[in-house]
Amino acid sequence: MAGLSSLIGEYRVKVDDKGRGKLPADLKRQLRPEDQVRFVVKNGFEDSLELYPWSTWEETTADLKARLNRYNPEHREFLRLFMDSAKELTLDAADRLLFPSALLKKAGIKKEVVFMAAMDRVELWAPDKLDAKRSGGGERLEALASKLLGGTPPDAL
Repeated sequence: MAGLSSLIGEYRVKVDDKGRGKLPADLKRQLRPEDQVRFVVKNGFEDSLELYPWSTWEETTADLKARLNRYNPEHREFLRLFMDSAKELTLDAADRLLFPSALLKKAGIKKEVVFMAAMDRVELWAPDKLDAKRSGGGERLEALASKLLGGTPPDAL
């Protein structure tokens, strides 16, 4: 993530009949100038898509090359699954991204998409799927923070 600040914010955007959605201006302003036009979109986790600024994509794939061994069958399988849906996107003159219809369909994105900043990339969600993921949000965040970051829950003190 050399030089890229953590992206923040959540933005709901209309998707037109051609599968285009406008990159939110607030999100675009957070990107380095060289990352404001070229992106990679791919299948994400839990029925979402992931949108990578180009430099983040390059850093991610360089990290994978360094960490994975192509002679290991599990590593090869992971690479195939990770890379198989990746598509390059470029902003048009109206700051729109044309999302591949197969990816939109897989993620359940129809007329609206939620751009959810996630540090160095952006998760793209169908609003109903994101709302379903958020049920129990506050309590779940506390439990995950405790488990993953080693904090002690207040009621355990």
